[in-house]
Amino acid sequence: MMNSKIQKAEDGKNAGSAKKSVQTGKKVADKKEANKKQAAQVAVFENPEFGTVRTATDEKGEPWFCAKDLCDVLGYKKASEAVRQHVRPSDTVKRGVARIAKNRYGECNGNMQIVPMIFVNESGFYALVLGSKLATAVKFKDWVTSVVLPQIRKTGGYIPVNEGESEEEMIRNAEQILRATLKEKENLLEKQKKLLEEQKILMEEQKILMEEQKSKLHQQEVQMGLDKKLIGEQDEEIHRLNEEVNDQMVRMAIQGQNVVALERQVDGLLPKAMYSDNVLDSVSCFTTTQVAKELGITAQELNRSLCSLHVQYYQSGQYMLYAEYAHMGLAKSRTKYRAFMTPAGDGTKRKVGKVVTNTYLVWTEKGRKFIHDLVHRFWELAEMYEVKNLG
Repeated sequence: MMNSKIQKAEDGKNAGSAKKSVQTGKKVADKKEANKKQAAQVAVFENPEFGTVRTATDEKGEPWFCAKDLCDVLGYKKASEAVRQHVRPSDTVKRGVARIAKNRYGECNGNMQIVPMIFVNESGFYALVLGSKLATAVKFKDWVTSVVLPQIRKTGGYIPVNEGESEEEMIRNAEQILRATLKEKENLLEKQKKLLEEQKILMEEQKILMEEQKSKLHQQEVQMGLDKKLIGEQDEEIHRLNEEVNDQMVRMAIQGQNVVALERQVDGLLPKAMYSDNVLDSVSCFTTTQVAKELGITAQELNRSLCSLHVQYYQSGQYMLYAEYAHMGLAKSRTKYRAFMTPAGDGTKRKVGKVVTNTYLVWTEKGRKFIHDLVHRFWELAEMYEVKNLG
């Protein structure tokens, strides 16, 4: 049983190794296939003076030159060192180049081998030419720029013409290059067509987006117009309210002035009101004798003066006010009761006969003031009259 488990473990290990070997072999095969594809796109330029230069074209149809071939023609000892010194890294790329394999003795064994080599673009080519110290560098550049490059851009490749080559071979080489060029052109056209379709879709999407943005801008303009109108209405309302506030402030100022004037009037009338409340409206009354005594005359003189001034008149044994003064609150009527009493034998007094009533005028505080003002005025007029007569 133990041997069985060991055998299964060894079988699993062998199966894993085999699977790994298959995957590794597949990767190597894919890499070789890619190198072969790149190698198939490499074309050789030949010149009796400068030798051979391998070139390739990328998917955009731009030419690339084998750096080792250029360095050999331009006199550089080490191609890698020359590329590192004179060419920018962005102007270089590694591509697979097919060549016949050699054994350790330097003999060709007939097998095809794909070798990665450095290629430079047109900018790198000029950099290497400018860095070369050979006198033939300029002549080499002229040949490449005047013959090779124009033919590559026109046909997609360079058709070399070798001495002793028949016309049929020349045509066959040209057809191969033409087929490769047409294939590259077709691929390029397909890519351009696909790119145009994508750009068309993108333009349609941008057009839709622009329409949406245009609609949003229109809505924003409409909203801005409404907001502007609302702001204008609000400004008018604020202006109207400010005017109302100003008017109210003016009215309040006028009312304040009126209040101040009224307060001053109240201050002026307050003593009079207090006099009216405390004196004129007093319930106390004065007899004619008391008022006359205040004026320094007798009651008879005062009664005669009031009668002569048509303030009062005498009737039925009493003085009465004329109608125009009767309702002014100047005087009141009082009644005095009187009876004749005789002493009795028990020491008390007894009433004898009828009771006698006597009605007379008494003056209110208002009437007292009225008499004072009237008499003083009368005396002033009398003095003026006497002075006039004496004069």
